[in-house]
Amino acid sequence: MNVIVNETNRYGLQKHGDAWESVDGKDIWRVFGLVLLMGIVKKPTLLSYWSTNPLISTPMFSKMISRNKFLMVLNSLHFTDNSENPAGNKLFKLGNLLAMISDRLSSVLLPGKFISIDESLLAWKGRLSFRQYIPSKRSRFGIKLFALCNSACKQKRGDKVCKPAAILDYKQYMGGVDKSDQNLHYYNAAHKTMKWYKKLFFHLLDICVYNAAIVYRIHSSCKITDLEFRHKLIEQIFEYTGSCRKNTVLRAPTSSAHRLVLNSPGKGKRAKYRICRRCPKRADDNTRKRDETRFKCQACGVPLCKPCFDPYHAR
Repeated sequence: MNVIVNETNRYGLQKHGDAWESVDGKDIWRVFGLVLLMGIVKKPTLLSYWSTNPLISTPMFSKMISRNKFLMVLNSLHFTDNSENPAGNKLFKLGNLLAMISDRLSSVLLPGKFISIDESLLAWKGRLSFRQYIPSKRSRFGIKLFALCNSACKQKRGDKVCKPAAILDYKQYMGGVDKSDQNLHYYNAAHKTMKWYKKLFFHLLDICVYNAAIVYRIHSSCKITDLEFRHKLIEQIFEYTGSCRKNTVLRAPTSSAHRLVLNSPGKGKRAKYRICRRCPKRADDNTRKRDETRFKCQACGVPLCKPCFDPYHAR
């Protein structure tokens, strides 16, 4: 984690200059936790997770981190120093992460007697020198990976048929990689990105979480589903990091009761103008010519102009 924090700060400062806000380990863990949560809560775009629309609102994202900071950290996420690019190492963008993940996984679980080795394809259609085309795969274009899995033992059904031992073993124990790919697809944390190494990293993160669930079930003898394990993991991440918006009071998403209505009529039977509650606090107040409004929130009774209505209730 220290490597990711240091390299992200280095790259963020190079890319954003004085606008970059230094991040620490909790900030990175907070982003990882939200990315894992995105694998469970599916939405069409990243910005949708911070939407104040009551139909799709998910307050947890706004509670943990602001949209702009999340996007800035995700945009600057880095794993190695760009100036130290060794010749011939096409995976240098991931630094030593692959070796570290492989060593850690091999140290916590010893494979069983029967194992299966198979190829897996991580979809990628962008430019990449080692992108491969495999017509038999659903995605066809992508990064080819080889996975080593405990065999998915299948029960034999039907009448016994005389076949070579190799064929029987293949049918009985093969399929571990396919099963792994299928389970990873359900809660895939990888999202659209222009950087191949980020998509590969989040795919590796999914694999680590999937393996962690298997190890947990083995050592605890607890029957817990992959989804329940991810829930517990994300909860523990958020308990560790806390919110980076501690001074922000979250309001309930706007509902049908929260809507703009005209202020009570004044003289001349016209809605009287009142000072907008939020306008004086806006950072871009210099772009506004006035801060008076004829409207108020029906539920709150707070005077608000149209541009301030949604941001006020999303705080």
